Amino acid sequence: MTRVDYFDQRRLLEVQVADTRTAQLRHRLRRVAEEYDTASIEASMTELRDGAGAFEAQYSDLERDLETVRRELVSVDKRADANRDIMASGDAPKPEMTRLQRELEQLNRRYGDLEERKVQINERRAQLKKAVGLIDEKLVELSEEKETREKKRVEAEAEYRTELDGVVTERERVAAALPDALIELYEKIRSKQPVGAAELVDSRCSSCRIEKTPNALKAIAEAPANDIVRCDDCDAILVRSDGAARKPQTSADSELDEFLN
Repeated sequence: MTRVDYFDQRRLLEVQVADTRTAQLRHRLRRVAEEYDTASIEASMTELRDGAGAFEAQYSDLERDLETVRRELVSVDKRADANRDIMASGDAPKPEMTRLQRELEQLNRRYGDLEERKVQINERRAQLKKAVGLIDEKLVELSEEKETREKKRVEAEAEYRTELDGVVTERERVAAALPDALIELYEKIRSKQPVGAAELVDSRCSSCRIEKTPNALKAIAEAPANDIVRCDDCDAILVRSDGAARKPQTSADSELDEFLN
């Protein structure tokens, strides 16, 4: 196929513009998914939940330890009170009084140790409780950030998909009105490169941006408007502007040229 109505060639540029915009929109859709990805947030939330779980397990262990300390404090206190009562009565023999005194001193030391252990446990419990509270606050913050990202992603995707649907619909409408052979050639070129049709602008192909030589421009200018011209550098269909296109050549024109030559 070497000839197609000039105005169909011009409309092919609309198809190329639509295809370029389609590629851009699909790229942006992929970027949106990356930009508003929540995987890192979810990973942080999982790590924080694991940390909170470990702290809560420690807190439970301390609760059991504290209960053990409390029971032992009660036991030590009762034993010390009993010893004090016996010693206060004065009924026990002197050796027994001495033994009770030593035991009471031991009980008092044990009671002090237990009280110190109780304070340590309570301090650690307070630290763990505070840490879990901070984690909970961070989890709320991350959850809100995740929700915001997901909302922005959905909104951006909806916007791009709406535009994409419109571009694809218009592209199909324009392409359906063009000759099948022209579209087939265009698609064949585009299967190898992004641009299948480009306009000749100021002696440059708008696809590869390479300036044409004077001889190449002369040949392009002399070609009938309905001739399919290809860029020598990038192989795209080169669509000329109105001023650069000659009157379409008809079969009668061809016969006249052949006769004169």
